Amino acid sequence: MDAEGLTPDEIEVAKLVSTPYVELTVELLRGHGGVAEEIEPGRWCTRPSALRGGTIRIEPDLSAAAYPAAAAALTGGAIDLDGVSLASLQGDRRFLELLARMGAEVARQPNGTRVVGAPLAAIDDDLSDIPDEVPTLAALAPFALGTTRIRNVAHLRVKESDRLAAMTAELRRAGAEVEELADGLVIPGLWAEREPPSAPVIVDPHGDHRIAMAMALVGLRRPNLAIADPGVVAKSWPEFWDELARWTGASEGGR
Repeated sequence: MDAEGLTPDEIEVAKLVSTPYVELTVELLRGHGGVAEEIEPGRWCTRPSALRGGTIRIEPDLSAAAYPAAAAALTGGAIDLDGVSLASLQGDRRFLELLARMGAEVARQPNGTRVVGAPLAAIDDDLSDIPDEVPTLAALAPFALGTTRIRNVAHLRVKESDRLAAMTAELRRAGAEVEELADGLVIPGLWAEREPPSAPVIVDPHGDHRIAMAMALVGLRRPNLAIADPGVVAKSWPEFWDELARWTGASEGGR
């Protein structure tokens, strides 16, 4: 028991994924007088404390920002992500680093971050900490020279859909090649140096907003691709289709 007679709480997670979300929560808690200590990897101790109020600055959602960033990277355009910091504690910030590794230009701006597209190269990475970005990266992979490997994301099978199976099925439906692993995807960049097929295709988002938004990115370069149930994006971004039209309308490097 602590000095006030209150018992500290301990939280232990046997196999933690999406670690940055925990780090972000702990940082916010500490910033307002809370106490949280990581005793060892996957084990935290919190103690009763008097939280203080104050102003909280809410950052832009980097899970959402990944879509316009990916659209610019894929199409060779450019977009300014207002308020997005490359120093953010949000785990999905790392998707911008992945884009830079693939060949896109990712640069700090006075009020955010700019992404400029370029020919993309394949990468091999463990995405266990940023699982929401797996469908987005998978959407880029057929257009990236080489073979993209996405590893250690078995937990994606228990999201709104089995996202590994869903992206495998829908990329194949669109004409890409995908090897589905127990915990990842292997995707050759078939369309890096040749045109994708153009036969009309309607993809199934499997009731999952992230599958719909990721496959919409594929449709920026793969002609005649439609989403069977576009309304599923309402879970996280009801205005997504209007925003997508706005980004792609700025084809000369605008926003």
